Amino acid sequence: VGVSKNPNVIGDSLSFAELMRRDFWGLPMHGSGWTNKSFRPLTTLTFRWNYLLHGLNSCGFHATNILMHCLTSLVVGRTATVALGMSGSWAALASAFFGVHPVHTENVLYLVCRADILACLLGLLAINAYAASFSPP
Repeated sequence: VGVSKNPNVIGDSLSFAELMRRDFWGLPMHGSGWTNKSFRPLTTLTFRWNYLLHGLNSCGFHATNILMHCLTSLVVGRTATVALGMSGSWAALASAFFGVHPVHTENVLYLVCRADILACLLGLLAINAYAASFSPP
């Protein structure tokens, strides 16, 4: 439903105003009945890009989630090195454990859990940027 019935994802055109006006499920956030107000415009935008590339074929959406999870796993290793000061081998181990841990199954397999992958990725990138700004030259 977050993809197949969301006008921001499957519509003929996308406007920034509509992206900001609708929730994650494509429902208007104000004035038209019930909505849970789950505002995730970046996730909706990535769904739109997937839709433009693959239509409603779920293989493209799943491949994107897998690639994003792999990227997030690599960033976990980088964060372990930059922010926590781990050696390369320990950071690689942390990255591998993050990548294969079964707790992430739902986030990778369910299309709508892309928001969790993006939140983790952007949070880790923010930590890396913060740690890099305070590291000695």
